[in-house]
Amino acid sequence: MSDPKIFSELPDSHEGQKGEASGTIKGTVKNLKTGKVHDFKDPWIWRDTQLGTLRFHGVVNDPEAPGEQVSIGLQLSRALQPDGEFEVGDPKILFLGYIKYGSPDVLFSAESGLVKIQRQADDRINGSLKFETVTIDANQYAVDVIYDIRAT
Repeated sequence: MSDPKIFSELPDSHEGQKGEASGTIKGTVKNLKTGKVHDFKDPWIWRDTQLGTLRFHGVVNDPEAPGEQVSIGLQLSRALQPDGEFEVGDPKILFLGYIKYGSPDVLFSAESGLVKIQRQADDRINGSLKFETVTIDANQYAVDVIYDIRAT
């Protein structure tokens, strides 16, 4: 996967800004070190097309660190990426990962997995993200979510 710097340039606070989107991202995140599985549901969602790419992510409270937040995010190389399935390592995936926000933020980028995307007529996208992250400080995550996001 390429350098996620474009994705990481998101503002620190998004609420009410252009890019806020409606829809759902839901599923599970499993810490492979501890074996604990946490629901990922009802996130605040951001979607945009910065620099000709398609980006979205969902943010929820971190179940492993009260008071902190986590997100699952994807960035594809084309804003109008056609329907398809893409394995981690495909150049169409610029970023896919699980981010734990804190001091410092920790980016668990995808090491393996699959992205599915379908486009709908009303500028809606839906599909799934299923991936395992790199290991950092003995922690590694398995993410399995479906999404259905509308631009607002």
